[in-house]
Amino acid sequence: MSYEDTVELEISQIEESCSRYRLPSGAPPSGSATRPAPVVTTATVSDSAVNPDQLLQRSIAARGIVAPLIVHDWQDRYHLVDGFKRISCARHLGLKKIPCRVLPSETDVASILELVLHERHDTVATAAGAARFLSMAEALGVAAERIEKDFLPPAGFRAHGKLRKQLLRVARLPPTVLSFCEEKRFSLKQCSHLTRHPRELLHTLFAHQERLALSAAVAEELLDRMSEIMRIENIGLEQLFEDLHLDEIIAAGGSNAQRTATLRTVLRQRRFPRLCEIEARMSKALSAMPLPDCVSLSWDPSLERREVLVHIRISEARQWLDAVEQLSNDEIAEGIDRLLEDL
Repeated sequence: MSYEDTVELEISQIEESCSRYRLPSGAPPSGSATRPAPVVTTATVSDSAVNPDQLLQRSIAARGIVAPLIVHDWQDRYHLVDGFKRISCARHLGLKKIPCRVLPSETDVASILELVLHERHDTVATAAGAARFLSMAEALGVAAERIEKDFLPPAGFRAHGKLRKQLLRVARLPPTVLSFCEEKRFSLKQCSHLTRHPRELLHTLFAHQERLALSAAVAEELLDRMSEIMRIENIGLEQLFEDLHLDEIIAAGGSNAQRTATLRTVLRQRRFPRLCEIEARMSKALSAMPLPDCVSLSWDPSLERREVLVHIRISEARQWLDAVEQLSNDEIAEGIDRLLEDL
């Protein structure tokens, strides 16, 4: 791939936000500034307390752009290929021109994307990031065989059509969901699980991510519960939120973990009312039993096995005899009977 000589281009000539090589779904390219870079001051601050954007901006202010940007001359515009962070800093410093290496208009798009992958390899460091990149390649007309051969292995995947299709399905997740998957570094399997759910449901749940404690497992549980309730009861998402007062739960005080726990409980009670009723009755029976401190009881949460497990924690032989004696109690025997009846 050949470049034209390095030239000084007006920043206004360069397509940045509308560049063909900007990652899709509204995500900023790896290393690009997502908020205005802070103004450089003369105050003395240790480098360890300054973020990379500030350090780059200081460097550009002091020495200019050392490494030219790479742009592609396409349809009378210069589309930025590499240098999104540098051009952002240059804009905030008020620079008008910037050094660029220009790829001729006839340059093969797939070759340009190979360059992007080389220069911004952390772009595909996650499954969601790889999905974004492959979506961009497909949108730019790169053949499926080329995507599988040249782009999947550098992203850590086998060159296989099934994986390409799986990643492209992930790329179609709502932008907020895809960004969350990237931030949490979800695996391809975890991302793929999310593609099974209605887009509206995904968008609604992840719109509240700042108010909830979502992990891959918790998100999947909440989505499954909501999907099952809507399917079984033949209701829509709006009706579900209204019936369960989910907006009130999400807006309530407390921590993210507390709101999430409440939401999980409400959805479980709605999805399994009979099971929750039995569990409540069994918990009440258990709390009424005068068990020794060293003894605890448990049972299968799914209530599929008719058995009560007795756990005894002892550190001396005498404690065993004491525990057995205390367990020979009519109230405990009656309580266990009630538990077994419910099971």
